[in-house]
Amino acid sequence: TLNGGINVEYPRMRHLFLSFSRINLVRVVDQDFVNDGFQHLRYNYTLGPRLTWEACAQAQYNEKIKLRFRGLIGTGPRWSLLPEASKQRAFLGALYMYEYNEDNVATETNPDALDYLRDHRLSAYLALRFAIGANLVLASTSYFQPVIDNFADQRLSSQTTGQLTITEKLKFTTTFSILYDTRVPEGVPNPTYRWINGIRWN
Repeated sequence: TLNGGINVEYPRMRHLFLSFSRINLVRVVDQDFVNDGFQHLRYNYTLGPRLTWEACAQAQYNEKIKLRFRGLIGTGPRWSLLPEASKQRAFLGALYMYEYNEDNVATETNPDALDYLRDHRLSAYLALRFAIGANLVLASTSYFQPVIDNFADQRLSSQTTGQLTITEKLKFTTTFSILYDTRVPEGVPNPTYRWINGIRWN
């Protein structure tokens, strides 16, 4: 089992550069039960107290949903829905996104078959972060990504994370992620999900 990630943030006045990397691998003998990862780059430019312009690029793969490669670029505005002084956080974003996919559609007669897809999508998202009492913090980000000229072809995804403080140094974490895609390769379910629990020591 290999599970890792790196987050890098570099703020400079109105500019913010971010990089997120993830890899997950679970292998038994010569079979991969989990094999996915992504690299996400994002640039934010603050236009005002509640308005930010974003640009992003991402590369990812996911063997279990037959996604050999997905590359995307996008740009658009993000609004803060709460005052800057608020301890809670709520953001709404709406980006244009160009996406390139390579899906594995291998068959017995054609084991190397790939399906190539190119889409122009809307990427609308809502990000929330709030504290419940002194010991529990919840964070959630949900995306709605339809193809611009065919809203029936859409992807919805959400990730919710909870962090419960047990002691000053010890925290329990739980993360639930779900993805629903209306267009998937044959044999792949429309909804897929992951639930990870863990202990964090600071």
